Amino acid sequence: MPTKKDYYREAIDLCKSGKEFFLVLQELRRRELLSYKQRGVKKVEILTAGADNSCAACLQLNQKVIDIDEALKNMPLPVKMCSMDVFGVDRGFCRCTYAPVVL
Repeated sequence: MPTKKDYYREAIDLCKSGKEFFLVLQELRRRELLSYKQRGVKKVEILTAGADNSCAACLQLNQKVIDIDEALKNMPLPVKMCSMDVFGVDRGFCRCTYAPVVL
C-alpha cells in the first residue's frame, strides 16, 4: 500500500513533468483524514506553508478548524485554485495539510 510519502513524491513528479497531479494530492489528503478518523480524531485544522510560501487561496483556509466528516465530504485540500508555483513550472501546487485537533 502506498505511503503518504509515495503519494507526495508521485504528485511532485507529475507536476514537474507537466502532467495532472491534483487527484494524487487529493487521495493523499483523503487518506490522511481517514487515518486521523480511525484514531478517533473528530476535528482537523488546515495548515498552510506560511504567509511567504502560500498563495492567497490557501491562506484563506489557514488555521480553519473543521469537522473531519465535513472535510472528507467536501475535500477542501488540496486547494483547487492554488497558484503557488513551487517547482518553477508555472502551476499551483498546494502544500496545505491537516493537523488533528486534540481537545
